[in-house]
Amino acid sequence: MNRLDIPLPPFARVMFVSEHAASLWRRRLWRIAHAWNQIERASVVHGVRSCAVIRVLVDELPSLEQSLACSALRYEALPAYRDVVDASAADARRSSGAPKPRAMRRVAVVVGTDETLAAFVDAYDARDHDRLGALLGYPACCREFFREVVAQGFADPVWPYALRNRARESSEGVDCELHGDPRLNLLLRRIGVRAVPHTPCALDCASSLALADQFFDLGIRLGYHAELAWQREVLSWPMAWSMLHGIAEVKTPVFKLSCDTDGTAERYVVHWRGDGFPAEGARGLCFPYRRPEHLRVAESVSFQRGLIHPISLTTRGR
Repeated sequence: MNRLDIPLPPFARVMFVSEHAASLWRRRLWRIAHAWNQIERASVVHGVRSCAVIRVLVDELPSLEQSLACSALRYEALPAYRDVVDASAADARRSSGAPKPRAMRRVAVVVGTDETLAAFVDAYDARDHDRLGALLGYPACCREFFREVVAQGFADPVWPYALRNRARESSEGVDCELHGDPRLNLLLRRIGVRAVPHTPCALDCASSLALADQFFDLGIRLGYHAELAWQREVLSWPMAWSMLHGIAEVKTPVFKLSCDTDGTAERYVVHWRGDGFPAEGARGLCFPYRRPEHLRVAESVSFQRGLIHPISLTTRGR
């Protein structure tokens, strides 16, 4: 792989295939991501794991602190966001007016007890990925795979995951084809559509599937029935992922996600085959869209006519 040193600031943009699809799925995607954030937070409260890393708006931190207090938990901002959190807290003390622009920023914080947070900070400062993963409840096999991803210099785990799990044969123009349990589909993790909080090591990782069931059961107890049903539906759609020049694109039948990724000089393509297709999905000539019905009929008729009237091969004499 020809790697490029072109780091882009983190971003994620979603574009829908039609106004009808946007009117239906924009709100659903937001609800799925919101539910997942709440489930991740609740996984620590209910003892599913020791710590959780979640993303919240700066002006939501006081309410987060209050909600955690009753469970003897607290949060700690990750080092990259501590200056933003401290500055916003100072602004809040000086003024009770409208929130400052930085208060609308989304920051990453880790939630846990005093003991687990201290252990997390120590492991974070030491770059001990195995210990961090253990505190976050990730399976040992997946922690080992993630260490391999980091050792190879990848910030985005999608390509190493695809290489590790690709089908033996891929169609022309596709580097990797994946087909497995939708709960271990990580292509939409950047917008909060995921069933596990980590990068699975394999499409059939039993430990990851068991953890997905735990998160699903917890979400049901919290009342997120519709959101979890939509989550499973979206993850079962066919998807085409590609990366080039530091930008990744994920095309689904309903929307396209663009986000930052590792810089490469060539395009790399991954297809998640999927087992479902939404009624609002677009039709098109290439994957992951469905071909228009009239084209299928026309191609079938042309093929049948070709069988009835074969073209004979003749050779001209010299």
